[in-house]
Amino acid sequence: MSNLERRKIAPPGQLQTELLRFTVFLPVAEKIGDQNWWTELVGVEPEIRNSRPNIGFLQEAGPIDAYGLVLTTNPGRVDWLLTPKQQEGIPPISRWAGPLNETLPFFQKLMTTWIAGHPSAARLALGAIVHEKMNSRQDAYRRLAKYLPAVTIDADGSSELAYQINRPRQSKVALGLQINRLSKWSANLFVPFGFSINNPAQAQMERLGDGETTCRIELDINTDPAYVEGFSQLIITGLTAEFCELAMEITEFGDIQ
Repeated sequence: MSNLERRKIAPPGQLQTELLRFTVFLPVAEKIGDQNWWTELVGVEPEIRNSRPNIGFLQEAGPIDAYGLVLTTNPGRVDWLLTPKQQEGIPPISRWAGPLNETLPFFQKLMTTWIAGHPSAARLALGAIVHEKMNSRQDAYRRLAKYLPAVTIDADGSSELAYQINRPRQSKVALGLQINRLSKWSANLFVPFGFSINNPAQAQMERLGDGETTCRIELDINTDPAYVEGFSQLIITGLTAEFCELAMEITEFGDIQ
């Protein structure tokens, strides 16, 4: 059966986003220096700013529309993260940033805007952590069996499943470039806990509910480190779109060549 003949496994909008990440590895000779990327991109100052100039570390964070956004720079590396919206000192309203079919196009547009002011890159990567809510571990394993046709999964008689694979492909944007499509698959149980303080001297953790089971998909789509040509702004923009297309393909159709 060809990739195009396969049916989508999860309905659009059913996969919830825990995290999206866009990473740029800079050429050796390029220094980050002073920059104002956050404010230029978002239009306001970040709510949080942590700086350690002695080691070249800077982290800025704050809200953007319905999401949270984090910028982290280290020598030779820049990371942008899209997260659930949150305020400092206040727990996030939701564990999810939103449906993947909404968060990923938003993030792609945001990163494409930022790329326009960024000169070059030695490597690129797009990361994602998404979840599909399930009623039980057995249901999660049955769903994973559909995502992973090459794997035999005993939904009723097994546990602690974790599966990881890389399915490299040749880029359609950069000639001779291999794109790594690393995916990790598992079933997760989220259990809410809180502190119970009946006696101020003996605070205890207390389970607040039955928890929530999900299928968890983690992606790391990245350029081959052996590729040494580097990337122009135009190629970076094209690769960003290609990475997002590959991410949607994996989450919609599962582990395919």
